[in-house]
Amino acid sequence: MSDLVQLPASLFRRFWAKLLGMSHDGNRDLYESFGYPKELTYDHFSALYYRGGIANRIVRAFPQATWRDAPVIRDEAGDSAQEKDAKGNKNPKYSPFVEAVEDLFEKHRIMSHLERADRMSGIGQYAVLVVGVGNGKLEAAITAAKQPLLYLAPYSEKSATIAEWEKDTTSERYGLPLVYQVQQPNPVAGGVSMGGNFRAHYSRCIHVAELIEENEIFGVPRLMAAFNDLMDLSKVTGAGAETFWLNARPGVNFSIDKDASISEEDKAAMKTQVEEFTNQLRRYMTTQGVTAQQLNAMVADPKPNVETLLQLIAGATGIPQRILAGSERGQLSSDQDENNWSERIDERRKNFAGPMMLRPFIDLMIATGNLPNPKGEYWIEWPASGALSADKMADVAVKRAQAIASYANSPAAELVVPKQEFRKDILGIEPESEYDEAEELDPIDETDPNAIDQFGKTRGVDQTPEDEEVAANAKPKPLYVYRKVLNADEILKWAKAQGFKSTMPADELHVTIAYSPKPFDWMKVSDEFGEVDGKLTITPGGPRVVEPLGPKGAIVLMFNSWQLTYRHGRIREAGAEWKYGDEYQPHVTITYDGAGVDLDKIEPYAGKIELGPEMFVEIEKDWSDQVKEVSAQIAREARI
Repeated sequence: MSDLVQLPASLFRRFWAKLLGMSHDGNRDLYESFGYPKELTYDHFSALYYRGGIANRIVRAFPQATWRDAPVIRDEAGDSAQEKDAKGNKNPKYSPFVEAVEDLFEKHRIMSHLERADRMSGIGQYAVLVVGVGNGKLEAAITAAKQPLLYLAPYSEKSATIAEWEKDTTSERYGLPLVYQVQQPNPVAGGVSMGGNFRAHYSRCIHVAELIEENEIFGVPRLMAAFNDLMDLSKVTGAGAETFWLNARPGVNFSIDKDASISEEDKAAMKTQVEEFTNQLRRYMTTQGVTAQQLNAMVADPKPNVETLLQLIAGATGIPQRILAGSERGQLSSDQDENNWSERIDERRKNFAGPMMLRPFIDLMIATGNLPNPKGEYWIEWPASGALSADKMADVAVKRAQAIASYANSPAAELVVPKQEFRKDILGIEPESEYDEAEELDPIDETDPNAIDQFGKTRGVDQTPEDEEVAANAKPKPLYVYRKVLNADEILKWAKAQGFKSTMPADELHVTIAYSPKPFDWMKVSDEFGEVDGKLTITPGGPRVVEPLGPKGAIVLMFNSWQLTYRHGRIREAGAEWKYGDEYQPHVTITYDGAGVDLDKIEPYAGKIELGPEMFVEIEKDWSDQVKEVSAQIAREARI
């Protein structure tokens, strides 16, 4: 069966091999001219892998990136191997299957063996991972359910040939390998072979083949498509080095004068000097009747050809050039290169590594009792392959912090983008934080007079019945909130220029934000939104109006500020009262005496308005005492 299966393929390959490189109606053979072999064997790829730096990188790149991070293998019970959580409680995500998988993978270094088998398959057309279970009778099919895993051994195509094929046309394995003939490689000095040559039944093997075409047995070697370019790369780099070796030290032409008379002894001595000079045993020569002339030497730069070949190789292998060759011109790979590479690795994990290698191995471990049956189905969940460097992680952290700061300092942000949506879509984290949940408090032993409760009080000693309510709610009080104007001198200078004879003192200019004679809990008011130091700057320009306000003769400068308006609304939502209509209009009182001022001719102040931090003041019933705590102007303003 082996001959029947492989002979047509061999004849087919030879037929097409004869046509490779033929041009000009068969009168020119480019492959012969360029020195490319027409029929490639495993030995060609193996030699290039072990001796060629770029070829070695091509074979290793995909397996190393694929198996670099261990996947999470979970079932319907959960994805955690920890039976207890951090508090010692039962972990609802615990799965005995996941725990057994993690123990098995760690004990037998499964990821390392899978990566080796993957790498070996890339050198040739396939590789075989022999799974040593049970009594070690590798040629027999697995029958018993309980057979402990002893070892894993990956073999290349050359070491594990297919000895028997399934001939039964009614079998689901028709045309697939039945038995492999494994040729043990020569052990290293002092090493011990696993038993020389042996036969292994397919049920004890994981067959690994990637880039398969007409069948699932033979894949395309990773070096196949780039083989000619790799040979050219060796020619260019080798020729460049040899040319430099020959021409870095220019040759010398010795010209004998036509009238010179040189004896045989002088010629022999001259020859000796030339040889010693050439072999760097002598750095000078003495000649008579002979002129030494240095010959011009040209050292070709192989760099352009090397770069072109690397581009061709990168295109043929699907590995971005900077990832293939490492740091190019001292630069790291671009973000686009890394993203493309990460997408290729994610795709390879999903379509090849998981279903063609990892799942068959796990199924075999379940069948032999090395893993328990999962609860329902099990899944293989790979982590994202785009690992970030420390610098890029720091950059991402800075940008996230900036996004959080901008969002937190935009009071209306939650009205446009809810917090959960911002966390999930912008920050890429869970919509709800696990830290938002209040920690469960241990119950208080009512019989212990010295028990400490959640409010820091000692039961029966210094705790009163009202303590729990006081801890949960602050004492309601009436509230007045304002911000002082920090650039008052600039605004008053404008007022004088507009004809105001009398103005408020500079230290009394302010903006009222809230005024609530009705008591409420201040602690229900959220933190203020503003700059880090609590200050707020109203930018220049925008709508500005100078108008009278209230019955006391006040003239005010009105302006718009969404920050102050939003803040006013939040304070009212916390329970504050506002008796002056539904709307709130930010303003600064300029004077209480506007006599002689023609408001129709006033040009409103258009500069910036700098405001200090929010000031929370309790409104007392006796305003004479209140005046002692705040300026007289603030008291009058509060009565408007």
